[in-house]
Amino acid sequence: MDSPTSEVRTDAVAPQDRVAFWEEFNAKTLFALRCSTVAESLDLVSRQREADGLRLRSIAGSPHVVDRTGPRLGGPHASTLLLSVLHRGSGFFHSATGTVSLRAGDAIAYPSDNAHVLGLDAGSALGIVEVPLERVREEWGWDPGPQATLLPSASLATLRGILASSTPEPGDVAEATRAALRPRSASPRAGYLKALNALRVRLEDPDLTPASLAASQGLSERALYRLFAAQDQSPAQLILSERLDAAREALRRDPQLQIGEASARWGFSSSAHFARAFRRRFGASPTQDRLDTA
Repeated sequence: MDSPTSEVRTDAVAPQDRVAFWEEFNAKTLFALRCSTVAESLDLVSRQREADGLRLRSIAGSPHVVDRTGPRLGGPHASTLLLSVLHRGSGFFHSATGTVSLRAGDAIAYPSDNAHVLGLDAGSALGIVEVPLERVREEWGWDPGPQATLLPSASLATLRGILASSTPEPGDVAEATRAALRPRSASPRAGYLKALNALRVRLEDPDLTPASLAASQGLSERALYRLFAAQDQSPAQLILSERLDAAREALRRDPQLQIGEASARWGFSSSAHFARAFRRRFGASPTQDRLDTA
């Protein structure tokens, strides 16, 4: 069962106790490690939740280094594969096979009992997906081996988009993780998720159409429609509904946003066209819908 997001912050702890606090928190929730920092104090925020039987975690804040070697190996989370995605900033990963520099957009996969040192620079944000090794081997049919693997960026776009979502659809996190780790083993749904993520990124692009979306995915328009039809959806209908949802959320959130501005931003030919489509979807005009939530 998926769990709500919980948050832990080091700024709730006295500065002199923060490193020990961070080490203890990790030992309980991830694995034993040693933490060090050259900053005046360790200022980190960690958010964690579960989805599709996978543990998800994000870490952001001050520069620091974590060391998992020697006596720190083993423990309750030893039989897991970690997929770490650097969303922002830079850092490095060091293991027996050498040192890899990391920059925003990079990801690395490694067994939790792979002795390693991970460093993050100031302003970095890291996402971690923790996958039971048994699931990787028996359900996904792949043995990752003992070494760390730098993943190709082309396989990560979908996973990054889904990790950024607070409410991913059931199954999407696991499918995107599997596709990131082993692109050739991914199911057809992975292609749909990749296209869906690309669609959502381009909602404000006036040139977003099923044809341009298909071209960006290296597909024919007919192939794109087949991909979406397998999920009982149409690309054209989904572009419209996603744009309406985004515009509605923005109008509700920002009372200064004009309806005409929202109409233009989300690709509608006129305010009248936007209002008609809005009423068909939500049963009220944009003005009335905004008033109802005020």
